[in-house]
Amino acid sequence: MRPPPKTIGSLALALSALLAGGCADRNVDPVSVAFTGMGTLGSLIMPAGYASNAASWCVTVTTCVSRLEGHLSIFKPGSDLARLNASAGSEGIEVASDTMAVLKMGLQGSRDSGGAFDMTVGPLMALWGFRGSNSVLRVPMESERAETLQRVGAEHVVISGQTVRLDRPGVRLDAGGIGKGFAVDRCWDELRQQGAKSFLMNLGGNMRASGQPSPDRPWSVGVRHPFDANGLLGRMRLPDGMAVATSGHYERFVIIGGVRYAHIMDPRTGAPVQGMAGVTVVAPTATEADILSTTLFVMGPEAGLAMLQRTGRKAEALFVPDHQPLEILVTPGMADLFEPAPGMAVRCLTLNAHAGHVQ
Repeated sequence: MRPPPKTIGSLALALSALLAGGCADRNVDPVSVAFTGMGTLGSLIMPAGYASNAASWCVTVTTCVSRLEGHLSIFKPGSDLARLNASAGSEGIEVASDTMAVLKMGLQGSRDSGGAFDMTVGPLMALWGFRGSNSVLRVPMESERAETLQRVGAEHVVISGQTVRLDRPGVRLDAGGIGKGFAVDRCWDELRQQGAKSFLMNLGGNMRASGQPSPDRPWSVGVRHPFDANGLLGRMRLPDGMAVATSGHYERFVIIGGVRYAHIMDPRTGAPVQGMAGVTVVAPTATEADILSTTLFVMGPEAGLAMLQRTGRKAEALFVPDHQPLEILVTPGMADLFEPAPGMAVRCLTLNAHAGHVQ
């Protein structure tokens, strides 16, 4: 959960775009408190009337994020995930309740998606050189991928009570596709318990809204254009309690042999995903939005829509395939939340109930 410097710069652009249009009263700037955590930028945004609470609420958020990073970071030797990875193939270890919650939700995401989402993707990330500053970037041989895939899969995570065991040496957990969303939800819960009613919690682009900035207008966030770092596809309404997350090939990628590879891995094939530029998901929780943005990026619009329908997920999605001319494919419910930028409406197509068809 430690993005490269390029990601932080991109998030700063996204955040400035959000602040430009997130407040209902354009004559009164919202209050925004910035912080860092889990290797990325975060912010807590609230209406100007809550300025007196900003400092104490920020302490709540940073304390919560730091605690969770201590459990979930694969870079901290004493974290639950680091200890589990180090003990793979031996006896299980007891983990914190938050770690257990993350693992159980991650395993459910893997089952729902047929393995398109998988927290044991760590060995593949390492094989391709996507983890660690000393990694060598290269395209692995087919035999290497086949061998590594033997150590990837939700079936290797064995839970018994509060104890977790990785059943063979070399299995590696990675919370990169769920940890930040989970942290947003935990922060959201703690702020609400303290009496906070209207705010927008953001950690690395994973956001969840509470209330709204004024009685007649919900929170609104920009959806970045995947082919234009300074542009927006449009804006997304976030009703009370809803969350949004985006996965894209523009934030984290590498170039090997002249070919661009996204940092998002397909655990089923052992190779980075190709064919998608970006996926934005709105869901009832930030954890679910985080999981689904990765899952749907891997699956693509046809299989992704079918999975949402099959599992009954109350989530909506926006897909941008990696081709030109630009297309924006949205689920029916997303069409009600997304307002295209000028000139973008003609690029929007609605996915209908029969996966793979648009109208």
